[in-house]
Amino acid sequence: MKTQDHLELSDIRTPALGARSAGIGALGSARGPKWLASRRLAVTLPAVLACCAALGAASTNVPVGPPSPPQSLAESFRQFLSHRPPIKDIVFRISNAYASPDLEVGIGPPGRTHTEKFDFPGSSTYEAAVQPKGYYLKFLDNPATYFVITNGHYVYKPPKPGEEEVYGADERVVWSLGKGYDRVAGFTSRPPYPGASPKNTQPVVQGWLLRDTLDRVLYLGLDHLIGSKIVWDTPLQFSASQQGQPEAFGDVVSTNSSGLPLRLEYRLRKAPSTIYVVAYSFPAKGTPYLPRRITLGRRAGAKTLWRYTNFIDEIDLGLDATAAQGYHLSDFLSADQVLANLVTESNGVEYKVTRAGNLAVVKFEKDPYRVYRQATAKPGPGYGGIAAMVAVSAGLLILGAWALRRRANSRSSH
Repeated sequence: MKTQDHLELSDIRTPALGARSAGIGALGSARGPKWLASRRLAVTLPAVLACCAALGAASTNVPVGPPSPPQSLAESFRQFLSHRPPIKDIVFRISNAYASPDLEVGIGPPGRTHTEKFDFPGSSTYEAAVQPKGYYLKFLDNPATYFVITNGHYVYKPPKPGEEEVYGADERVVWSLGKGYDRVAGFTSRPPYPGASPKNTQPVVQGWLLRDTLDRVLYLGLDHLIGSKIVWDTPLQFSASQQGQPEAFGDVVSTNSSGLPLRLEYRLRKAPSTIYVVAYSFPAKGTPYLPRRITLGRRAGAKTLWRYTNFIDEIDLGLDATAAQGYHLSDFLSADQVLANLVTESNGVEYKVTRAGNLAVVKFEKDPYRVYRQATAKPGPGYGGIAAMVAVSAGLLILGAWALRRRANSRSSH
């Protein structure tokens, strides 16, 4: 590794250490986790994949805002889809119905696992923010993420405040923070910082996580248009394109007295016979032009099959002066936090930072990139894909992590 291709761990700290860790507040302390506090570690860090500059379209590609102030609630709705502003804070729920009923959880050490099949009822709750130079996504509750194995069986165990699993980025690194108190942290450089490689998986994993959680609500239920540029051709008609190629077209079918859409329908140009339907329920207070409840389905003739319901519980729009450089890993650590492991990834190779400040190559029994390729074989993995992506991310960070995986048909009907 070249000596100039490195970033010191102190570079990812901020004076307000732990300011975003639940129950911690701004501590005004610059010291890091216990075993890291006494030394500065020089760690070689790779850049994120060039093809992931958009990173799930909800991450770092934040539009600068509409060209002119909206004149009505309906126009505000339309501009949110076509010129999304930065998000200071959002709390939202994603339906667990995206998971396949035959989702499998592998239980046991590598090579000696058994599986349990089950479905997750209800929804999972997340907290997030998206600013021009970074983002974070916190798993507040999620049965595919928070579990323990008791007597050889899966048992859901939600995290304590401040011990949630978090994924994020600042202007220099993409990072992840594992659940629990003895936590695992990992990070990978972003362009233009050196070390980029198409084999680095953490940015790609985070791109899928963002796509299958945050983007579902920021695209207001237009799941099949995530990553697309949406243009309103008229107040009641819209179209979508990717890389300049037409992709979809849709209409507002019904509105309320304020002109806000109660129901949208759209079709993909590659499969125009399928009609996707989205229904909205708007809040009485808060941000009145953004829906609180988003229900998704398909229409066949006069009959609509409703499949998923997602919720925006809280949302605050605009620039956050405290996150001008994005969101730092240290923002989510308390001053007395213990890290069980600290890892980084360079040119497709995972390194563990030892307590002595050295780098040791992480060895896997199986090729994690093969597992990753299998997990992402189908486009848009859905909630079952979240389980797979969390599993791959955890497998790249925690040796001997329990593997969550889904069957190949988990998305076949989506």
